[in-house]
Amino acid sequence: MKKILIFTVLLGLIVGGFLSTKEASAVILSTNFASQAEWKSPERVAILKLQEEAVEREHKALEVARAKNQEEAEKSELEKAARLEREKAASAQCTDKDYVCSNWSQCIDGWQSSENCELDTFNCRAFSSVTTKTITRECKMPLCAESDYKISDWGQCVHGIKERAVTKSISCDIPKTINIREACSPSICLEDSYNIVWTKCVNNKQYSSFIKNEDCVLGYVPPAEKDCVSPVVTPTCQESSFSYGAWTPCVDKTSMRIAVKKQKCIGNPVISKSCSTSDKITTQIKTNGILVKKLSGKILLQVESRGEAYYVNPKDGKSYYMADGNSAYSVMRNLGVGITNDNLNKINTDKNFAKKNAGKIFLQVEKGGEAYYIDFNGEAHYLKDGTAAYGIMRDLGLGITNSDLSKIAEGSL
Repeated sequence: MKKILIFTVLLGLIVGGFLSTKEASAVILSTNFASQAEWKSPERVAILKLQEEAVEREHKALEVARAKNQEEAEKSELEKAARLEREKAASAQCTDKDYVCSNWSQCIDGWQSSENCELDTFNCRAFSSVTTKTITRECKMPLCAESDYKISDWGQCVHGIKERAVTKSISCDIPKTINIREACSPSICLEDSYNIVWTKCVNNKQYSSFIKNEDCVLGYVPPAEKDCVSPVVTPTCQESSFSYGAWTPCVDKTSMRIAVKKQKCIGNPVISKSCSTSDKITTQIKTNGILVKKLSGKILLQVESRGEAYYVNPKDGKSYYMADGNSAYSVMRNLGVGITNDNLNKINTDKNFAKKNAGKIFLQVEKGGEAYYIDFNGEAHYLKDGTAAYGIMRDLGLGITNSDLSKIAEGSL
């Protein structure tokens, strides 16, 4: 009974955790069991089972404690690493990557922006008041389609080409090839489509003649006439520009007359001339006739005055004053003699024939009425117009004194 009581107490102490199984075994051995039968008694078996269960609980407790210690160590390492990362971030400079952006704009020319970028304080703890900013970044624009272009209608056909305006949208990248000009026909007429020639200004009017430089229709049509300001040109005085009185009797070999200008012109009238007494009249007439014959057909320049030019007409022996190109043209057209093409060619090939007609003005009647003056060397000079006639006649002119010039009667047209 005593032993049973001892086992019961030991079991209670073991279960309560006040005594280990090793200590309980020592107590049991100290009771000096008498026999092997007592050692294998139910009480002893129960104690051993309790001992095994206690050992197993101790192993599990050790495993739990070891796992908890390892978990706490790993957590401590993670906290340490996070603390080091935060300390490192706190000392770093903030960049655009430390901001979180939204509402990006449309991609234009490869760039877009956002005005709502906020600083991510977890990644960057810079001590800055700039917590919101606008950030621009590169972007990839889409390929252009024809709908990305604003295309106007074709313009008018000008010089065989028509054009249109093409404007590309800024929201696409690689442009699409779109024709802005192409060939067309027919062109619309412009001012430079014509070669326009205007006449000289006469009575404040000019008249046009024109031809087209290109095949064109509609559009510009040159005007038939236009207003202009006629130049004020004071003409050179002719003999007919004056009203004359009768010549006075010959006194000291000079006869005088009164002249009154009838129109505005440049030049002075002839109001005096040399004369002789009545007993020398016949000799004078004879002498004048020889002079006229000698100078017939020649161009005379009044060297003792202002170099005025005169043509001595072989037909009537009178001198005709050529003040300028217009009067030279008038002399040429009125005093010219018609000539056939054959005779004109003969002048160029037969010098004797040419010299026989020296001093004459010929008009080529079988062609366009072109005028030629035959000089006293038998050379034919083409008088294209009044200016050319005046220039040639002055170049071929001979000087004459006032006295000799006065011996030749002055003709008028």
